[in-house]
Amino acid sequence: MHEMYRKIDGWDDRLERCPFCGYAAEMWEYEPTPEYYQKVVMCANGGDGQDEPECPMYMPPEGFYRATKVDAAEAWNKRIAA
Repeated sequence: MHEMYRKIDGWDDRLERCPFCGYAAEMWEYEPTPEYYQKVVMCANGGDGQDEPECPMYMPPEGFYRATKVDAAEAWNKRIAA
């Protein structure tokens, strides 16, 4: 099975925490079609499946998806600071 999302390590300390829930942010690579990659920063709060709800930024809208890691980090940090 084709994995569409893969976590990218080494970026967590450069990302602002999520303003909705305060959880840490994570950088991910998204491959919607073979050989086409995008980067996105997401909130790490996927909920616990019982009491804690999933953060709306766990899967952010398309405006956060970028071609490079640097651009994805900037998109997250700029929108979070606004």
